[in-house]
Amino acid sequence: MPVVLEDAADQYVAGGTDALNANVDYPREARRNGIQGTVVVVAVVSSSGKVFCTAASQPVHSLLDAAARRAVWRTSFVPLEVDGQAVTYDIRVSISFRLG
Repeated sequence: MPVVLEDAADQYVAGGTDALNANVDYPREARRNGIQGTVVVVAVVSSSGKVFCTAASQPVHSLLDAAARRAVWRTSFVPLEVDGQAVTYDIRVSISFRLG
């Protein structure tokens, strides 16, 4: 059975949400055009904590979607253990882009 974690970045991001936020780059063109919103990214995390697949499950705009996916790719996650075994898991991460 797949393990899915909902918006658990604060627990499962190695280094916490500060580490994730450090990987987020607000695209210049999106800023210029006043594009903002919250992108929900689903990532598949390996048993070693490395991301090997991402998708924007709640997209906002292609510029923000791509930036959010890049941020998740750059982030290391804490391996998850079930019954003493490291497992692959899905995690949903919300990344907000706000102006001002």
